[in-house]
Amino acid sequence: MRPRRDYETARLIDESIKLMQSQGTYRAARMLCEAGVRLDTAYRVLRRPEQRRIYGEAILH
Repeated sequence: MRPRRDYETARLIDESIKLMQSQGTYRAARMLCEAGVRLDTAYRVLRRPEQRRIYGEAILH
């Protein structure tokens, strides 16, 4: 998988995964959709966070 080049999207994905852990998948998916991420993409990212693309050389935390 190719690295993510968009820092803001990478940060948004990282924040949504943290939100999912504390408030559930629905809230995290809603946050992503409100930011313009398609619903199917949001659920894919949230179901498999270990497979998310990295930004540059490191996953944001």
